[in-house]
Amino acid sequence: MTILAVTENRDSPSGSTTFDGGPVYFREFTAYCSSVLDGPKTLLGSGTFPSVGSSWLYGGETDPFVICQSISVSKQEDHGRWTDGTTCYIWDVKCEFRVEQADNTTPPNIPENPLLRPVVVRGGTGFYTEASQKDKDDKPVTNSAKETFPPYEIERPLVEFEFVRNELSSPASFALNYVGKINQTTIWGGAAKTIRCQGITWEKQYENGYEFFQVTYKFAYREEKWQLVLVDNGFNEVVSSKLKPILLDDGSRPTEPQKLNGSGVKLSDTADPVLLPPFNIYKETNFASLGLPTSI
Repeated sequence: MTILAVTENRDSPSGSTTFDGGPVYFREFTAYCSSVLDGPKTLLGSGTFPSVGSSWLYGGETDPFVICQSISVSKQEDHGRWTDGTTCYIWDVKCEFRVEQADNTTPPNIPENPLLRPVVVRGGTGFYTEASQKDKDDKPVTNSAKETFPPYEIERPLVEFEFVRNELSSPASFALNYVGKINQTTIWGGAAKTIRCQGITWEKQYENGYEFFQVTYKFAYREEKWQLVLVDNGFNEVVSSKLKPILLDDGSRPTEPQKLNGSGVKLSDTADPVLLPPFNIYKETNFASLGLPTSI
């Protein structure tokens, strides 16, 4: 068979609603063919029309759950002449689309779109360890001679929480913009620099005809900001705006760092140690740009 042309009818597409509330759509075509010897089997196998099992697609409309259930083909009694004068045979083709059913007893239901599900929020408390030289009042821990101890491991509490959201595309292209960074401004009840993105994971899934990614965003809040605090000490001091080696009474160089006053000047051996201003060791970013829920 040679299909000379296919046109979609003027009143196509059309639609209605079933008793169960599901949609029924129709697309109707007219096919002009050159041979009377070929029947509907050849026409249906031409690939020119929507096939049984294909989903609804018309213009800008798509619906993966409305499936072509049947196609009927019938030949018109009259035949005509093609533009070159040859005889052409005219066929009517009707494609019916309905919501796909699992069996014949279940009324049609439109499956849930997993991309429209609400974001899942989970959380709980935990602990983290850090190297510290401070006590509960943020003062350096010293021995009876007011010498600081080496940094020691301490457990501190934190709040861990995560958001789970279904997304259309993978976050691989932007994950590193957030992972390991801290909040630039107040968010989720935490002041700036108190919340750190611990990780972003994702898994590609298929459900109800949809392809999507289930993405998990993990965060940790700690009351102390995500900063580094150290005791001021070293082997050199500032003298008359110049950096000079610290010397012991016998003129030798010390083998241990000496206490400094926060401005580069050596303290006496019996003076209290001084803590330096916090160091910002994590880059900051705007977590609000992720579009996650504003409350946890």
